[in-house]
Amino acid sequence: MPNSQPSNFTSHHEVADDGTVAFHCSQDAEAWPWLALHPGHPIIVQNMNYLASVEASAARGTLDTAKWSALTETGWTCGDLKAEHAVRGVAQPLSGTGKRAHYWIKFYGARGDLLYDMNGAGVVFQNRDFESWRQQAKTRSGSDPDAPTDGFAYAPASALGVVSDAHRFLSPLRNTSSASATAASADGLVTRANGFPPANPYLDGSGDHVNASHIAEIARQFAGLLTERPGLTVAGGDMRFRRYVELGVPFTVSGEQSRNDITLSLTQRGEPCAEVRLHVKT
Repeated sequence: MPNSQPSNFTSHHEVADDGTVAFHCSQDAEAWPWLALHPGHPIIVQNMNYLASVEASAARGTLDTAKWSALTETGWTCGDLKAEHAVRGVAQPLSGTGKRAHYWIKFYGARGDLLYDMNGAGVVFQNRDFESWRQQAKTRSGSDPDAPTDGFAYAPASALGVVSDAHRFLSPLRNTSSASATAASADGLVTRANGFPPANPYLDGSGDHVNASHIAEIARQFAGLLTERPGLTVAGGDMRFRRYVELGVPFTVSGEQSRNDITLSLTQRGEPCAEVRLHVKT
């Protein structure tokens, strides 16, 4: 995404000499509709991940709004969330050289309990004409962010654990191996119609591609289909991104369950795009 400064989810920034940033978290569900979701929902985790990392960089004075950046990997662990949202957090100093930067963020509840422990790494596009490069890639892939979704055979909303048909991303499962009932695949499609406001108030982004919050939600929906537990609780996970997933272009998710872990890969037009592991509670 471009390194633009979003409307502040974090506030009261205190920057230590070593670059650590302490902050408060907004509790305003009107400004941040995704706060209506369960605190452990992957959409909440990834939205906070993005907002806190960008806003901590802005507080340090290291955010360069003239450059584009991309998340390449991220991981998180949830604490005992119960029903509370994070009220404060701490973002550790960035480390890394050149284009690659790592970060760590922890979020805490009102009683001081650790609710989320996050980390990630990304790249900054220093010299590339990003817009031109992306336009060429989108043209080659046939990306159409405004593609209609009514012709795609999505799974029922109840099976995907979403409250509206407009929030569905995946088709019903198909088994990929007759020898294993725990391995399957599904097709998916994300466009502006189901992945962005106003139809989907929980997700947003630059509109250039399917972003990390979308992919985390795709993984959660897939895990719900695979386990037949659409309301399952995600206790943590990690994601690796290899190439952009284009809006308006169908993709395939393939994965399997091993104990409490769901591992999956996402491919689009035969190209590997992302790998995700979700750790789910029993």
